[in-house]
Amino acid sequence: MFAAGDSDIAQFGTATTAANHDQTDHITNFEGVSSGGHDVLSIGFSVTAVDYASANGTATTFGSADDAYTYAKAILAGHGTEVAALEVGTDTYVFWDSTHSTGTIDSVIALDHFTAGNLVKGDFV
Repeated sequence: MFAAGDSDIAQFGTATTAANHDQTDHITNFEGVSSGGHDVLSIGFSVTAVDYASANGTATTFGSADDAYTYAKAILAGHGTEVAALEVGTDTYVFWDSTHSTGTIDSVIALDHFTAGNLVKGDFV
């Protein structure tokens, strides 16, 4: 999906195959509210928090989608957070539980060339 130039809503309802997280849907040119844009993600529920991986205020960059998925499973289960946004190279992988109840990741999308720390709850509708 290409999102740029106007307000775009990327809508995801049911699971987007987190099991195949290295073969996920990609959104290019996502411009969320924190970067002055109007693009939003719709994942089937109202997001109240986004969790990130960081050390001393600096985002952790994972070497692969598989490494990010493993980390996301731990923080969603351990923190009760709804969404994990983790950087893999220059992209941000967004992981969540589509049932919004179990904390088990079954959904993922990738925001190409987007910084994880810039994804905020205002980027979801």
